[in-house]
Amino acid sequence: MTLTQLHYLVALDEFRHFGRAAEACGVTQPTLSMQVQKLEDELGVALFDRLHQPIEPTEVGRQAVAQAKRTLSEARRFHQVIEAGQSPFQGSLSLGVIPTVAPYVLHRFLGSFIQKFTQLELTVEERTTAECIERIQEHRLDVALLATPLDERGLEILPLYQEPFVAYIPENHRLSTELFITRSELQQSDVLLLQEGHCFRQQTLSLCGANGLKAGARVHVESGQFETLVRLSDAGLGMTLLPYLATLDLPSGQKTRIKPIAEPRPVRQISLVFAEGSPKRKAIEALATQIVDRLPEKLRTLDANSETMAPLSKQE
Repeated sequence: MTLTQLHYLVALDEFRHFGRAAEACGVTQPTLSMQVQKLEDELGVALFDRLHQPIEPTEVGRQAVAQAKRTLSEARRFHQVIEAGQSPFQGSLSLGVIPTVAPYVLHRFLGSFIQKFTQLELTVEERTTAECIERIQEHRLDVALLATPLDERGLEILPLYQEPFVAYIPENHRLSTELFITRSELQQSDVLLLQEGHCFRQQTLSLCGANGLKAGARVHVESGQFETLVRLSDAGLGMTLLPYLATLDLPSGQKTRIKPIAEPRPVRQISLVFAEGSPKRKAIEALATQIVDRLPEKLRTLDANSETMAPLSKQE
């Protein structure tokens, strides 16, 4: 039994197709199929039901896959410990970032980080919160830039900044003449939302609270990008909510449509999240410093304990 065979086993369980699993592993289909068969012969059991389409693991196969994932996770952890022990700023560092943060933060610190730590190879993956957490727990990801707090155990959280929510109100909207927006004025049927799976969607819905869907709403639009929500709003399909950083690069004409939300101001906390006892903690702390140092002054000076703020806690 080899780690490579376990890797193929996990991939086959994920894709339920020999060809796609082989492609994901970077090998030919016959190679993957032969190694899985060799593992089954060694163990004396069938791990997959090949007569079922798509293929699926047998009962013992499901148990084997679960154990294979734990074994591979510990193997990755072993390599991380050795790598970090040689030098905290050599080797590799993998970073996950949620889509509602990535476009507005990555460009601010990536250049300076790789210039300062020239012997550290940084890999960045844009993924959902759930995907990032799963990969951190499996030691497939070192750290992630997420909205917090989180309910997961076994994770360390390094808070970076508090980011206010603002309202984007199109012309001729019922709230377009208001100087600020109160929570009681937010109605779900009138707010353009991100798609399911985005933490910002859940935070927006929590702001709307009990102001539910109005009867007679004719269109419900959901998108995966803030830019799309802004364009739809400009087209008169409703208002939307945006995080502060998403508003900085808007044209001046669109910036006039931004309205603050009344105190206590809703904010989201953005943090670096990583496994407890991570051997790469020093590199992660250096990354945190680089991120904070390159934030707009407004975010770096916001008081996280201010009574005028109301952090939103529910994540995707």
